[in-house]
Amino acid sequence: MKRKIGLLFVIMAWSFSVIAVSAASYADVNEGDWYEPYVQDVSEKGLMTGYENGYFGPADELTRGQFATIIWRMEGAQAVVYDGKYPDVSAGDFYAQAAKWAGDNGIITGYDSGYFGGNDSITREQVATILSRYANKTGKEVTKGNIYEFPDGNSVSAFAKDGVADAIGSGWIMGDNGLINPQGKVNRAVAATMISRYAAGSEMSNPSEPETPSEPEAGSRLNPLSAYDAYTTDIYSYGVYLGKFEIQLLDYKDGQEAWEYVSQNEYNSVPGESQEYIYVKYKITYLSGRDEVEATDVINYYSGFFNSEANYQLDNIDWAYDFEDVDGMVNVSLYPGGSATCSAAILVKTGNTPITYRLETGKSDFNRTFTWFTTKK
Repeated sequence: MKRKIGLLFVIMAWSFSVIAVSAASYADVNEGDWYEPYVQDVSEKGLMTGYENGYFGPADELTRGQFATIIWRMEGAQAVVYDGKYPDVSAGDFYAQAAKWAGDNGIITGYDSGYFGGNDSITREQVATILSRYANKTGKEVTKGNIYEFPDGNSVSAFAKDGVADAIGSGWIMGDNGLINPQGKVNRAVAATMISRYAAGSEMSNPSEPETPSEPEAGSRLNPLSAYDAYTTDIYSYGVYLGKFEIQLLDYKDGQEAWEYVSQNEYNSVPGESQEYIYVKYKITYLSGRDEVEATDVINYYSGFFNSEANYQLDNIDWAYDFEDVDGMVNVSLYPGGSATCSAAILVKTGNTPITYRLETGKSDFNRTFTWFTTKK
């Protein structure tokens, strides 16, 4: 759904006291880097500048004061007299005028405490909200997206839901490995990308992201692999490399069939109304690596299990223990060259099975990478 807000959107002539430079002038931005064209774009327009040492700092986290300055420059860096609006912003701070302008125009509001938090790292949902508010002020055409198409859509803060929906629908934010990652911090490379997309009407696509094919890539959230086929891959845990593993789902049960397994131990919780158990049994072979790892680091069922459509993460209500001879995943340690068969049974809400799950199989410069699997037969 598209909406047009207020006056027609006009991109300013970028005529203010910031000297535009080329991305090639930054010592840490190289031709071929995924963010290079975006850094080039925002640098040419004078929206973002590098440090005095000649570096752009693509991996550095962006602060609220820096982002306020970027938005203020988009508006033409209007001269503003800072009047002490925020107790934590001094007139000599580089972002003082920007903070005053953004606050007066309702684009960046301070905290409930009255502070602006100019040195605080800015999050993805805050950036989305600020861009949405700026679009509202300038009359930019916005397309409303659906945050619940992402597995972590429910994690978006209440204040940011509309802004994130605008950012997704309008293409300012493309997702972070299939997730919104709303509370994730924004580094300068990602900020350059978002600002470039916003200013260009999202006409520039990310060169590191190929055009969406008619059939989603195998192993993606929209086209998961069969969990029953043995799969060999490198495994990471929150960006830390664990080793190379072969992983195969041996058995999956849900509903009454899973409960028949779990009920072998009378101390396991009886499913309540609108609840059911899911049961998984894996063979995990540790092909190469250096250290002992836990099975739950390889297959993180606390955060890695999703509903059948991979739209949202399962709520773990309870779990079962000591219900069969196979070791429970939480008790299994793996060593290089060895293998183990282990299982888990988790009590979840009904209506979400059979499940999908993801393995962390890579790490890019800034993001975790996942491969998705389905338990559908």
